[in-house]
Amino acid sequence: MIQESLNLPALDEEPGTRRSMEMVLAAVGRGVAGFFRQSPDTRRQRHKGSQRAWEEQMEQLAPFGVARDQVRLILAHGEPGGEDTVRRGFQELKEAIQSGTVGLVLLAWHDRLGRNTPDAAEVFALMGEHRVLLMADGRIYDPSNNADRLILGLHAQLTEYTAGVCARWRAMTRLARARKCERGSGGRPA
Repeated sequence: MIQESLNLPALDEEPGTRRSMEMVLAAVGRGVAGFFRQSPDTRRQRHKGSQRAWEEQMEQLAPFGVARDQVRLILAHGEPGGEDTVRRGFQELKEAIQSGTVGLVLLAWHDRLGRNTPDAAEVFALMGEHRVLLMADGRIYDPSNNADRLILGLHAQLTEYTAGVCARWRAMTRLARARKCERGSGGRPA
């Protein structure tokens, strides 16, 4: 068996999945793209968590025979996700999938792909159509598989919901600070 002869890790086999070691090796053979959102330079100097996370993800490819320099890095440098914003890194990832030069997309976490459910669903559909696997947080998903697509869709919806909750919390915090300043009780201006 290929897995034993190459001393590769066992894949999670769940009901309804069609992943096999041969499938993963074929995907890796087509190419690997690591899509990582990176904070702007000012924040990146203070917070090294994102960089550490993607470096750890890259290390998980070693058992599949993928060296770090074989991974096409696509970095989204603090790009906002507003409706009228062209997210260059996100567009580059979609183009790589469509071109057939990528068989595996590597993410540090599930919430790093899209900031809203439609964006993520669009990429999952492209990945399924072009038979591209996704490795997120050490797990391998096949977006052409219904069960995996369901799990990935749920992750996307949770990401969008969490972003909305955080945005409301930030807005409420700014409003509370502004009210505190208006009353003359100190605090930072909004």
